[in-house]
Amino acid sequence: MNISEFFLSNNSITNFINNLCALLNIVDTSRVKVVGVHSGSVSVTTVITPSSVTSTTNETTNVTVPEPTLSTISTTLSSMITSGTYG
Repeated sequence: MNISEFFLSNNSITNFINNLCALLNIVDTSRVKVVGVHSGSVSVTTVITPSSVTSTTNETTNVTVPEPTLSTISTTLSSMITSGTYG
């Protein structure tokens, strides 16, 4: 996918953010912003902001899930990249 396709494709940015949040267990998708897209292999630069809440309750199951901290996200992502399970 090239940069034009990334920006012109329906919901590409939204899908990218949703998938990244699902991968990292981030409930509040507004924490993730696409701040840059670079040509080549389509390198996407993102920013994940700290959570303003410490947990989120699933309305269907009434289970409270802790919102991951930036440190937890960094550790999870590093482990996945190292082990080859990311991507």
